[in-house]
Amino acid sequence: MKSDEDVRMISSEAPILFALACRLFITEITHKAAFHARKQQRKTLQRNDVAKVIAENETFDFLLDVIPRDEIPSNINWSHTQRQLLEDCDRMHNQRP
Repeated sequence: MKSDEDVRMISSEAPILFALACRLFITEITHKAAFHARKQQRKTLQRNDVAKVIAENETFDFLLDVIPRDEIPSNINWSHTQRQLLEDCDRMHNQRP
């Protein structure tokens, strides 16, 4: 937060709220990924479980460019917006030097 030059001061509550938000975010993804693992009769979460959660929930679209394309299940019904995001991510990755 303080790495932004425009931010001069941070209230004492802000880091606590950010920590809570991060915890809730991680808990949400973990619970959904655990569901996928249990469907496969596993007790151990794998990267592809998390990839499925990201691919199946538009809430996590901001993470689409983070997961490897080969870990995205082929049976996902992408929305138009998700397809556009994936194409944009691919285009950006191909433009890197």
